[in-house]
Amino acid sequence: MRAHGYALMLILIPLTAVADTAVVRKVPNSRNLLSISAERASVRELIASISHHIPESVVLEFPSDRTVSYRSAAVEPRAALRAVTKKAGLELRWGRRGWVVADPKEPTVTIDVKDEPVVSILKNVQKQCAIRNLMIDPDVQGTGTFLFREVPCSIALRTIFRSLGLQGEVHPGSLVRVGSR
Repeated sequence: MRAHGYALMLILIPLTAVADTAVVRKVPNSRNLLSISAERASVRELIASISHHIPESVVLEFPSDRTVSYRSAAVEPRAALRAVTKKAGLELRWGRRGWVVADPKEPTVTIDVKDEPVVSILKNVQKQCAIRNLMIDPDVQGTGTFLFREVPCSIALRTIFRSLGLQGEVHPGSLVRVGSR
């Protein structure tokens, strides 16, 4: 009788080293069903893949990306969009520009200003968005005109930065740094 020797090697891989994956495919021989397999996938990337199969536009209005795991063998694209947003703790609603995916917990901004100093505008946004620390470089100057009605804070800040030629950084823990480009 021969004895066979076997060696067992155990490789420990930290969870962060495992690649995030998302595969969205059209189900063969179906009109418009998708097969989706996502493990710790970026919500933004997964929604973008699903939105290719939806005739309406899908607008993402949430500040930071998250990950989600979702599987379905045969699902209608809009149903997949609803399921993924719900699983990620986001809200899906119909807006003027199509489907809007937003974070229901993110505060919003409502301002109506014309030729207002930029520092004044930023301080107004700071109050409404509960930004604890707002650092504005002394060289930030100029005026702006904005009309926001219930706009998510992240979208409002990006719009202000872009339209006034500012460079802004939003850091975790409610810190916003603003400077000139």
